Amino acid sequence: MQNRQTGFTLIELMIAIAIIGILAGIALPQYGKYMSNARRTDAHVDLRAAAQALERCRTRHFSYIAAACAFTKEDTEQGHYEIELENGATATSFSLKATAKPGGAQANDTGCTVLKINHKGETLPAPATADCW
Repeated sequence: MQNRQTGFTLIELMIAIAIIGILAGIALPQYGKYMSNARRTDAHVDLRAAAQALERCRTRHFSYIAAACAFTKEDTEQGHYEIELENGATATSFSLKATAKPGGAQANDTGCTVLKINHKGETLPAPATADCW
């Protein structure tokens, strides 16, 4: 009678661990980038909503600076950004700015910690310079 043991050898186990390590090394940074992009959408949606509210107010009152159009600083729905009216508004123009909260999940979102939109619908950073929009 032959007594033969079955199972994994140490080399097979080390190869499996190395493969898992390589896959994790590729997947984790990609997942972090995906999450940053998803959180950035929070700012996109709320910036456009605030711009639309200002446009509706201008339609009714013929100015962005009417008392009914007052815009105060507010957090985005998910709380990753803070939206404010940049340099105030004039009767015919405005610029909204979303800034990533310091110490928050988006604080390390390189190049996209500040997002802007103006009365013309122009977004900054411009699409040619960064992949923020």
